[in-house]
Amino acid sequence: IDTALFYSGIAYKEAENLGYKKGMATALLSLAGVEAGMNQPVKDVPAKVKDMRRALGMAQELNDNKLLGMAYAALAYMPSVRDDFTMHADYYIKAIDYFLKAGDTLHAAEISNWFSGDYSGRGEYEKAFDYARQSVDLSKKAGTDFSMNWTQFLVQFSLQSLAGLYSVAGDYETALNYIKENARYGQTNNTGWDNMDLAIANLFTKMGNYDSAMAYVNRVDVKSPPG
Repeated sequence: IDTALFYSGIAYKEAENLGYKKGMATALLSLAGVEAGMNQPVKDVPAKVKDMRRALGMAQELNDNKLLGMAYAALAYMPSVRDDFTMHADYYIKAIDYFLKAGDTLHAAEISNWFSGDYSGRGEYEKAFDYARQSVDLSKKAGTDFSMNWTQFLVQFSLQSLAGLYSVAGDYETALNYIKENARYGQTNNTGWDNMDLAIANLFTKMGNYDSAMAYVNRVDVKSPPG
């Protein structure tokens, strides 16, 4: 965090000297949002929210859709906003909309993923399903917008989320299908995240099918390196 703040501060000063508003706004979002973005306690929340809103104002002046998406996403992460789920959801929806307008499907997929988790945590599973499916679709379309490894992680994380949601709903067959799709995706794309034996074992345990669960647990043990 200290390093991120140090370089963001330099970036802000350079952008300010140049009168480069987009650079100023981007640096402000980093300066104000790095703690929340790294899931760390946020100091002086009101001042940081004020800086984010300043960055949002610059993004609106520039009519920069990607920057607007970044600003709304950063605001949605802030503790004071997360405590108000209506506002938090509104900012996430705006962030997704602006990222899609900017053609940034990867960041739209990322926000959809976290949004699905938020709804799942609230027990609002229909909404969670919708955003998990959206995240899978957008992640697969993202291609090489950013790091391919991150794209692949989002696809597989979203498939895992869908499997978990169907498991909670008691639809174990569909949950198993998503786990297997996750494994196939990992194998096809050589991500290294293709061993779903333990996830299948856990699912069979929930189903009360303990013999099958044990068979998959034993497969995990066999694949594990000695020691």
